[in-house]
Amino acid sequence: MQPRWARRTCCRGRACRYPDRRPGAGCHLQRTLLGNQARLDGDEAEADVLAAAARLLQRRPDVTDLVLECTNLPPFAAALQRASGRPVHHLMTLVHERWEFR
Repeated sequence: MQPRWARRTCCRGRACRYPDRRPGAGCHLQRTLLGNQARLDGDEAEADVLAAAARLLQRRPDVTDLVLECTNLPPFAAALQRASGRPVHHLMTLVHERWEFR
């Protein structure tokens, strides 16, 4: 039987084999972004992101790299890399790496 995390489907409709851990429902970051609130407490939002990563890594210590799919999360990448000890990738790292190899 497939683990629960692998039963999700990716954009192509196939089973997704990558674990996913988002900041918790109702956390400050989610409330601020989804509620289109004017102010975000950076320290509280960073704590939400780090807590989500800690939950993921506790459940899946075999994860070697972290990918931030939301374009609102790159400001927390450095803190996440320090806290997790793993490389953190996001849209801007992809863009920078692509142009470095030209």
